[in-house]
Amino acid sequence: MKILIVDDLSSLRVIMKNILKKLGYTDIEEANDGSDALFKLQKNFDSDSSKSDSKKLEYDLIISDVHMPSMSGIELAEIVKNDPFLKSIVFLLVTTDNTKSTILKAAKANIDGYIIKPFSLDSVRDKLIKMGFAPPALKKNDQSLDSDNNLDITEKNFKDINIKEWLNKINLEEYTDLFIQHDVDGESLLEINDEDLKEMGITSLGDRKKILGRIRRALT
Repeated sequence: MKILIVDDLSSLRVIMKNILKKLGYTDIEEANDGSDALFKLQKNFDSDSSKSDSKKLEYDLIISDVHMPSMSGIELAEIVKNDPFLKSIVFLLVTTDNTKSTILKAAKANIDGYIIKPFSLDSVRDKLIKMGFAPPALKKNDQSLDSDNNLDITEKNFKDINIKEWLNKINLEEYTDLFIQHDVDGESLLEINDEDLKEMGITSLGDRKKILGRIRRALT
């Protein structure tokens, strides 16, 4: 299964790519806006031939942000879903914009679903399952995504802790950029609470409970 991530923010592409890798996907490409994505989608088309067998469907799934320069996610979806060859690719929009106009435009573009920001491993996994994609990691070992066993975290001086490596150890690597952006270091981990996570933009109570639970279990 091949996936194309489309977002003008490289940091968000990295977060999504890390989540997908954690779910077991390895064939992943990135595009920095809708125009770049369209080029990648069409680059293997034989422009001199109308034969369908001259084309090869390159991607199975597109995960695209909505608001991007040059070409938005909805504009890209309209092109993809109106193309007789590309329309079979599953198209997911990533957005915080739930205004009526955006929803109507997305509906007209025949997108297949939404991923709401801020997203997490759990929300992406659940959406993919609903879309009929069983993440490879689930097939191998469902517990590998949520288990806090075998952490081997013995460092009690958190002042100089490597936050990226530490979050990776407790299966929270999708939040690395967010933690770094808000200057969360080893010492502040000792006092982080639900309100702190809300201020960081983590709106889901379930996600906040998961984060705090894993941090506290690892620190004890």
